[in-house]
Amino acid sequence: MATYTEMVDMVSDWSNRDTSVLSYSTIKTMINFAADNAYRTLRVPALEFLKTYDAIVIDSTITNNRLAIPSDAIEFIQLRKQTADHVYSDYDIYASKLDIKSFYQDWMDTDQRYFYTREQNDLVVFPDQKAGEIYELLYYRRLPEANARYSVVSGNGHSASNFVDHKSDNTFQQNAYLWKGSTKVNLMNGIKVATNDGSYPAEGPNVFTRDPALEDQIFEVTSSNNTTALPTGFYLGKLAANWLRDSNEKVMLYGALAEAFTYLNEPSQAQAYIAKFNQEIESLNDENDSRNWSGGTVSTHFDSHLI
Repeated sequence: MATYTEMVDMVSDWSNRDTSVLSYSTIKTMINFAADNAYRTLRVPALEFLKTYDAIVIDSTITNNRLAIPSDAIEFIQLRKQTADHVYSDYDIYASKLDIKSFYQDWMDTDQRYFYTREQNDLVVFPDQKAGEIYELLYYRRLPEANARYSVVSGNGHSASNFVDHKSDNTFQQNAYLWKGSTKVNLMNGIKVATNDGSYPAEGPNVFTRDPALEDQIFEVTSSNNTTALPTGFYLGKLAANWLRDSNEKVMLYGALAEAFTYLNEPSQAQAYIAKFNQEIESLNDENDSRNWSGGTVSTHFDSHLI
């Protein structure tokens, strides 16, 4: 498991280039590029996420057949809704996804009870929604950036304080604060003050020195909002979990090095790491496919007017 600092240092070491040639700021960009490239083809359970929408409230001023697509969505796996009037199941599955022209054509065949399409940033469903229905979207998503940290906000603190535990939409984590300093400067330089060690365990010295944009993430607690568990001072959140950085460093490493050597105009080295990057992606996808086929008999249902 690599921290963000360790990931940056690893790319720097493997590139064998001085920081005057390949700066830490540039490496940060290359790591982001590597993640962007991975999300194009990587399809593994670690990227799956189930979004549950709030119960439908009918509003006469809008068309009640739209669901906002999550901003981190890459690819849809399944859309379903919870219903009380279905004979065989508590859920109705939207098994048919249409192109937008077919969805809106008057002559479209409507013998399928539930279908949907995508229009701009919404999923449009048929039939129209009813009050109280709950929709669930299972999809592949982008993870937070490799250097993302939990925000120091009222939802992310110790449950014993006024900053109560909260895990809304998989964003927050209990005890998400980590470092405390008396000023932003000493916090940026790794000079920190331990506070409530049991709740805020150390994750290593100077874990934040490779992030040029870190200052924007430092949070100040003043006398107006301090608590016993979170005294007055400056705080930095814990490094957020990231499956690519934590469990599959080679994907991030090879992808970042491919981008780095492209930046350095060394095409042979870039091609070598692109090949390694693609091989890792293919290996992870194949491993996931193998898991999906194991453990029982796999069956697939097809809809067709010809059968």
